Amino acid sequence: MNKINLDNVPKKSGIYLWKDKFDNIIYVGKAKNLKLRMNQYLRGMMNSYKTSNLVSNIFSYEYIITPTEKEALLLEKNYINKYNPKFNILLVDDKKYPYIEVSLKEKLEIKHCFSIKKKTKNTTYFGPYPAGFGAKKLKDLVSRFTLYEKGLLIKNKNQKFWKKQYIKACKILSNTQKGLVNEIKNKIQEASNNMKYELADEYNKSLIHLIENKEKQVIELNDKKNIDVFGVVKKYDKLSINILFFRYGFLLSKKDYIVNIVNNEDDSIQEFIEKYYWINKKPDLIILENKLTIDIDTEIPQKGKKFKILKMAKENALDNLDLKIQAHKRKEEQIEESIKYLEKIVNKKINHILMIDNSNTNNYEPVSVIVSYRNGVKQTSEYRKYKLTIKNRQADVEYIKQGIIKYFKNNINAIPDLFIVDGGLAQVNEARKWINNIPVIGISKDQNHKTKNIIDLNNNIIPIENSYLLIFLSNIQIEVDKYAKNYHSNIRLKSSLQNSLTLINGVGPFIEKKLIKYFKNYASIYNASIEELEKVVSHKIALNIKDYFNKR
Repeated sequence: MNKINLDNVPKKSGIYLWKDKFDNIIYVGKAKNLKLRMNQYLRGMMNSYKTSNLVSNIFSYEYIITPTEKEALLLEKNYINKYNPKFNILLVDDKKYPYIEVSLKEKLEIKHCFSIKKKTKNTTYFGPYPAGFGAKKLKDLVSRFTLYEKGLLIKNKNQKFWKKQYIKACKILSNTQKGLVNEIKNKIQEASNNMKYELADEYNKSLIHLIENKEKQVIELNDKKNIDVFGVVKKYDKLSINILFFRYGFLLSKKDYIVNIVNNEDDSIQEFIEKYYWINKKPDLIILENKLTIDIDTEIPQKGKKFKILKMAKENALDNLDLKIQAHKRKEEQIEESIKYLEKIVNKKINHILMIDNSNTNNYEPVSVIVSYRNGVKQTSEYRKYKLTIKNRQADVEYIKQGIIKYFKNNINAIPDLFIVDGGLAQVNEARKWINNIPVIGISKDQNHKTKNIIDLNNNIIPIENSYLLIFLSNIQIEVDKYAKNYHSNIRLKSSLQNSLTLINGVGPFIEKKLIKYFKNYASIYNASIEELEKVVSHKIALNIKDYFNKR
């Protein structure tokens, strides 16, 4: 375990993400007090073999502040479902999170369930509701206002009546039933006037629970659009930007950035968001406080759930802001020092750096990728990836050659100041045969696959002793390695799926064609959720597809 400092973790509710040395999320937890809970792990207060094994793998962490503990519970579940961390053995079973099922049959039915069955026109599910937050009370409240009249169970009503009650139940559970609070208050007064004090007390409890439920329902949106929420806080000449990503109504992840203010705050926000969506997928909607001129729908909420979510994003942007700014400045200084060190090695001013790496499995589906950095910052829009041709000669050297030829053939104007090869002397010398007038150096690793040496212009092997330079080059090496392996994995996945999709029960050539048209590629079908698949196929076929892939 790396030495972990939790001094600046807040004593607020939220979720925490333990990460390993490869920055993979290995455990997701929730806490009413983040600092207290996270310290319990590191101080050995969470005793079990599995916990000690988890702690030994912790290298870093991340956390997200939430307004309430319920928000943390729901967010924890969403993160576990998305990332499937290997140390999470709890909270993955929906039985811990009951739903409320509202269905219209011969009459209205309201009941608990622990999984969502096939949806029908007259069946709606609400939840999940974490344990301890009154799912039973909420069900009883809805039942009281839709299944009972004057304290007695309603009987002998027609379908039109029950349709109205079904709509009312759905509105209560989605917090959109207008006038409900006043209706409950009137019933409290009426029961008291008739000296039915127990009934008045029941209505009063319903009122309290309804208000509490409204206050707690912030994380989940009824809006199923892809929504990015930008919380922005200014300090000194910097902007702290926190982005919350809502998908299908759920908060699934966040990102934090520190941005230098150029000219003025509004222009800097505008420029940041434009650049961000130049390299990232655009959502259906952006929520923020600032007016933008951008080709994405934006909303500046003044009240309601979206306003509360915007407030939450700002709170996360404000969290430990001075430390974030200090870390940002240190990173800038470290990058500047690292680039100066490289400039001494190649005797040239460096702005633009490219690095190449290959990936294959026993010479199967070989690929080559190139990552790009300008002023020490990665430029993902300039990344390139290539499928390669299998040759008989020494594989890795041959693939370096093919990748370089493909790159410079198609990117004649993107000439770097420095070209780095992830590899040894053979790979570096091969690269120099195909690159003219650009300095080429290599980065080699030790037996533990960690960045160790620079191969300079004269093929001298220089140990990397400067810590800033080691971090800088290690990060680039990790980035190019990850990019290459992900691309190679996707190609292998596509190759393995192309001939197997129609083996799934319910999926014929016509359905396969519809899936490819919507998802664009096989990898996206593989990674799609049941809800995403249901946009193209029935619920049953979506379940068959997920079950087939899970078994594989």
